[in-house]
Amino acid sequence: MSENPIGDFYVGELRIYIKEPLPEHINAKECFSYILRKMPKIFYQNLDKVFIGQFPFLKSRQVDAIYKDRCIYITNNQETNDSLIADVIHEIAHAFEDMKRDEIYGDQEIKKEFLSKRQALYQALHTNNMIVDEIEKHEFYDVSYSEKFDNYLYKTVGYNKLGPLISNIFISPYAATCLREYFANAFEIFFVNDLSLVQNYTPSVYKKLIQYLEF
Repeated sequence: MSENPIGDFYVGELRIYIKEPLPEHINAKECFSYILRKMPKIFYQNLDKVFIGQFPFLKSRQVDAIYKDRCIYITNNQETNDSLIADVIHEIAHAFEDMKRDEIYGDQEIKKEFLSKRQALYQALHTNNMIVDEIEKHEFYDVSYSEKFDNYLYKTVGYNKLGPLISNIFISPYAATCLREYFANAFEIFFVNDLSLVQNYTPSVYKKLIQYLEF
C-alpha cells in the first residue's frame, strides 16, 4: 500500500491534504514529522494547512510551492524526501515572515545586507558583460520581487553562469531574486543544511533566526 494515499492527516496541529498522490518512495508523514521536530513552533504557528497536488497557479508561475493565506500549496511531483522537506521549509519561511515582518525587517539590517550584495552582483555582471539593455542599474536596488528581474537572472544570465560569479556573494543564485527570497533561502538552508553556511553568507538573517531559537 502507498505511504501517501489521497486524503488528509495531521502531524501535530498541522493538517496535510494529499490531493494527488506523491511518489511511493516518499513518506509524507515522516517528512512533516521531521520538519516539525526540527524547528520551534514559533516558526510555523502562522501555518494552518498544507495542500499537495497539481495546482494551476503553481504551473502558471513555474514554481513548486507557494505560501498564501496561512496555507502551503506544493506540487506532488517530488523527487525525494529531501526535496519535499526543502520546499516545505522554504514556504514556512514565508509564513513566518508574513507573521513577523516588522520584527524581521524593522531594523533594516537584512535589507542593508541584501542591497550591498546586489551592488556586488551588479559589479560582477557588469565586469563580465552580462548586463543587458533591458535591465537598468536602479533595478538592482529594488528589494521587491520583479518578474522581469527574476527572468533576467534565471533565463537571460542563467543560474549555471550566475552561480560561479556570485559564489562569494550570495548563498545561492535564487537568493539574489528579491529581499523576501533572500530571507527564505537562508531560512531553508538554516534548517536543512548548515547553520555555519548561513552565518557566513547571511549573518543578519542568521542573527535574527538565532534570536527566535532562544525563545
